[in-house]
Amino acid sequence: MEKKDRIISPFAFASFFVFLATLVLYISASMSHEFADAINDGLCQKFRSILAAFGDIFSFSLFEALVFALPIIIVVLIYFGLKSFST
Repeated sequence: MEKKDRIISPFAFASFFVFLATLVLYISASMSHEFADAINDGLCQKFRSILAAFGDIFSFSLFEALVFALPIIIVVLIYFGLKSFST
């Protein structure tokens, strides 16, 4: 099996750009209250309605499920990340 030549994984690369986009959005929203209201009333309202639709199907909160599953998700991501870089 040959050693991988890439420096970072595609997942880490995509995560970095999601972080940058989120940072730009956060800074923009903190500097402009009109922009923050527009994002909250437009995009976030659609996202909240989608989560509410899933919440009607299940008898528990999806956020609570995510919070309880987060330690397991982090351990699994670390395991697969270390496994992919060790080969």
